[in-house]
Amino acid sequence: MPLPGGPADKFGNRYEHWWTVLQLIRIMDGEVESIRIEDPTVDKAEFVLTAGGHQELHQAKRSHRDGKWSLASLRQESLLQAMFDQLSNNPGARFIFVSGSDAPELRELTERARNAQSPAEFESAFVGDKTNKEHFTKLRSFWRDADPATAYRLLQRIQVRTIDEDGLEEQMRESLLARFLTEPDRVCDALRSIAEDSIHRSINRVGLISDLERKGFIFRQLVSPNDAPTLIARVTDRYLRTTRRRLIQDTLIPRSSTQDLLAKIRLRTYKRLIIGHAGFKT
Repeated sequence: MPLPGGPADKFGNRYEHWWTVLQLIRIMDGEVESIRIEDPTVDKAEFVLTAGGHQELHQAKRSHRDGKWSLASLRQESLLQAMFDQLSNNPGARFIFVSGSDAPELRELTERARNAQSPAEFESAFVGDKTNKEHFTKLRSFWRDADPATAYRLLQRIQVRTIDEDGLEEQMRESLLARFLTEPDRVCDALRSIAEDSIHRSINRVGLISDLERKGFIFRQLVSPNDAPTLIARVTDRYLRTTRRRLIQDTLIPRSSTQDLLAKIRLRTYKRLIIGHAGFKT
């Protein structure tokens, strides 16, 4: 039974819900080991993922009314304090903040901290300019006047992700389409139900797949290699229908590199393996 405060009600927030579904997909893929939704021992985190023996604390916020999250607004939501407390008490943990609104001040500090090789270099070379120095000083004051080296090390373990609600939904749907033959909305509803029924409990890959199978959802699989062309054609057709809706004036923008590669494939003059990932690579 959920603890007081109505944590199950949070799944009414579509943004948080879709972000949770994406993490369940990561569990299916073996990227992470388990998830505990509404862990009562963790403050200001929708759920805690375990990966490689380390924890990821996730906080998802749809957006901020001002269009961005400043350090001050993150403090008002008690998020900065939660990051400081949770990461200080759990040396191996990471904190992931995801929202449709960017958190530019915090994001810039975290990226610079990960690029710096030492606290001294961070202070002198990465936050030496006036703007970032002011932001770093303000952050330290919010973190109980933490010393620069401590703040630097905590920043290295914070990640700011920005993705709007439409992009999050699209990513979720495409991920489910790639893994199940069933319509993604049905699988999404099933995953939502599993999450709501598992609040405060850990979900691992074996249990998740078992729960999905009981609900009638099975991973894509080929009964015979002869089924591959039909399956590939079906998946490709779905992808093209979705992509065409996003074209500017229903027009593809030609690229010379793409046309050159396609010509080589048609002529079968290209003998090396061709792999596509965010474009074509060889």
